[in-house]
Amino acid sequence: MPEKNTLLRQWQMLKLVPRRGRKSAPAIHQQLEESGYKVGLRTVQRDLKDISDENLFPLRHDESKPIGWYWDRDADIFDIPGRDPYAALTLRMASDYLRQVLPKSCVDLLQPQARSAQSVLDNLDLDHYRNWPSKIRTISRAQPLEPPEIEPSVLEAIYEAVLHGFRLKGMYRAVGKEEAEERVINPQGLVIADPIIYLLGTFKESTKVYHMALHRFESAEATTELASSLDDFDIDAHIASGAFGFPKVDKTRIDLKVRFYDYVGGHLTESPLCPDQISYREEDDLIIEANVPNTHQLRWWLASFGEYAEILEPLSLRQSFAEMAENMLEMYRDG
Repeated sequence: MPEKNTLLRQWQMLKLVPRRGRKSAPAIHQQLEESGYKVGLRTVQRDLKDISDENLFPLRHDESKPIGWYWDRDADIFDIPGRDPYAALTLRMASDYLRQVLPKSCVDLLQPQARSAQSVLDNLDLDHYRNWPSKIRTISRAQPLEPPEIEPSVLEAIYEAVLHGFRLKGMYRAVGKEEAEERVINPQGLVIADPIIYLLGTFKESTKVYHMALHRFESAEATTELASSLDDFDIDAHIASGAFGFPKVDKTRIDLKVRFYDYVGGHLTESPLCPDQISYREEDDLIIEANVPNTHQLRWWLASFGEYAEILEPLSLRQSFAEMAENMLEMYRDG
């Protein structure tokens, strides 16, 4: 490949400098050569030093040998082409939403992009662009919960392990345990469920997939050893099976039939429980029939309707709610 001009080479060089972690000039030089840029190591070292000394970009370095280069973590994003107003609006709203559901250490990773988006909006002459974020809100119908904090070094290590397919070594405190235990984990994926981020992984050579909340890791380190991947594991199928709905052990799915009173449940005709849901009216009541995962989450959701929802089928679930109602009546009667 013919030698490329200096501007393209330097631009590619800056793209190789990480925001998190460090990268040496020899490592950057090697990657440039692999991309077809024929340049000497001393030229790369000189370019990095000149750019840093002139403060053209927020480029930083440590005092290690070889010197490690990195971007200032608070540096703004420099885009070519510049971000258009609609993209800036979308990014600004996404940032505001994620701030409600993700730990601060996760949201901090997006701050350079969020600041860049806000700068685009602030520099516009039209008020309707600048005022747009104040007119949009995202809410959850679930009970609001504060996201637990995740140690930034833990988050970075887990992301690296999942991204590169490496095994993860860490100290993890399981639910109900007072002390953390060392775990060697084969990551299979990540799932964000409300305010909790879960690492899906196996231990040693086991094929059982465990859910590990990231905030329960006291420390974590991505090894250089390749993780054992499950050939038949599909993260979407795993979620669809009800794995995050606290599944019951008796059956995977059930045929649910519910009567909703006083016009409650009408939203289910627009947001169905399953693709082949059946819904119809019997006078003022709404009947819903759906094949759904048999989970504790389903029971909590049905219980939230109180006396406005009557379970008709299956009979076992109806009986379970009848017993729950009797127990609640007894409990409140004693009070």
